[in-house]
Amino acid sequence: MPPPVRVKIQLRGYHQPNDDRQCPIADALRLSDEDIINVVVRRDLITFSRRSNDSRMGYYSPRNAKKYIDDCDDQDPQVTPKDFTLNLTDAELAWIKPRRKAKNPDRVIKKPTTKKPRKPLGESPRYRASIRTA
Repeated sequence: MPPPVRVKIQLRGYHQPNDDRQCPIADALRLSDEDIINVVVRRDLITFSRRSNDSRMGYYSPRNAKKYIDDCDDQDPQVTPKDFTLNLTDAELAWIKPRRKAKNPDRVIKKPTTKKPRKPLGESPRYRASIRTA
């Protein structure tokens, strides 16, 4: 079984409402452990990958996390979500599956292109023609 995850969640700086990758819970999970990557936080499910064992895990969101997500996405300036500690244990574990390998690994590592460099403005015949007609 995976080790339990215990993280202190605080509302810091700017967060994107209704964005499942840029919320305070996702940021705190990413910063808490460098082994945790690809965090997606939805109201009912928190998923992330672990580099160490190449697995993707899904956890059911605890009740306090659901309330925190609702308060963050509410966009009401009078309601500020309270800090809490997120505990993800085996009780909340929904599934574990192997991490998906990249479909196109060449896309991840960009190869140098052998294309001709672009000409600066004013040197192409098309650009000169547009200046004459204007």
